Amino acid sequence: MALPSRLVLALAAVCALTLSVLAGTAGARSVEYKVPVRGVEVWASNKVGTFVGTSDGPLAGAWRTSVAHTPLRRSADITGGTYELVVHHRGDVTRIRGTFHDGRVEVIKPEVRSHCANERFRVTPVGADARGVLFLIHYRRGVFGSCVIYSASLRGTMWITVDTTRPGVARSTGGRARSSIDTAVSTVGGWLGRVFG
Repeated sequence: MALPSRLVLALAAVCALTLSVLAGTAGARSVEYKVPVRGVEVWASNKVGTFVGTSDGPLAGAWRTSVAHTPLRRSADITGGTYELVVHHRGDVTRIRGTFHDGRVEVIKPEVRSHCANERFRVTPVGADARGVLFLIHYRRGVFGSCVIYSASLRGTMWITVDTTRPGVARSTGGRARSSIDTAVSTVGGWLGRVFG
């Protein structure tokens, strides 16, 4: 018994749509990872802050970021920056790099226990393959009547999109490289534990 032509056309359209969806799923190359990060500031100016530390979750390893911004007072615009992770990913030691092009730095209500309280900021960098919600703390202390920033920390969450067919610009499967990364992460992690502990 022959099917009506309209039914045949409808079935053909459904099959074509299903195949298109399946093909798109099978060809998916990018995965977004939620990555907790924390670090300490190693270099700073009025327009740039650079932090090193560790990342956790699916991209656990060592993490570094540099954020460029307009002069920071109560708030600032993020004008650029970079991030880099060295992680164990899919059995390899992989370097993942990217850039920021936009975002904001905004002050959070300061502590009021003294005139020289710590400063807290919400940092939301945006890049082509990453975005973040981070919290910056300037640790301050009064010295001879002046309020001095003596350290700074950054922690929060990054959402990083990785091309699963080429997750990084460099990779090494050697045991020596993996051992070096483990040692570095352990060392930095212990340091950060003392800072945040």
